[in-house]
Amino acid sequence: LEEEGVWGDLCVVEWALELVPLEEDVISLELEGAFRDCVLDGDSTPLFYAARALMQLQAMFGLIPRLQGKGPAAVAVRDMALRMRRENPGLLAGSAGLAPRISRAILIDREVDIVTPCM
Repeated sequence: LEEEGVWGDLCVVEWALELVPLEEDVISLELEGAFRDCVLDGDSTPLFYAARALMQLQAMFGLIPRLQGKGPAAVAVRDMALRMRRENPGLLAGSAGLAPRISRAILIDREVDIVTPCM
């Protein structure tokens, strides 16, 4: 880049890649070490990140009326997202007039199905 004379035009920033679409109707939180942190270390920080990402999804596509969780971590994420919704209604202010484009979200805890992510 220096040889081409564009190094000074370069701006390096952090990009929060939270939810990654895997299929038309499947998205994943790609957070390295999250499973290890939750299961082995007992750290619930990745669950908070998942709830926050879910809130950002709702801010873009409207309130998701039905959130379901399968497994203890998924239920914890659902509960955190519902609590965020109640405690901070301003987080979804931008989606107030939006008709919900997502009718239901099913959160699946990796502990419920450990094998599928390895395939």
